[in-house]
Amino acid sequence: MSSGEFLRYTWRRLDNFDVISGEFEASSTS
Repeated sequence: MSSGEFLRYTWRRLDNFDVISGEFEASSTS
């Protein structure tokens, strides 16, 4: 795996984490 692919994969994971944590915050505040 090249460094570019690794960065892209990690960035995608961070994107998904932001979405998941955002949904969690929204559900816990309601």
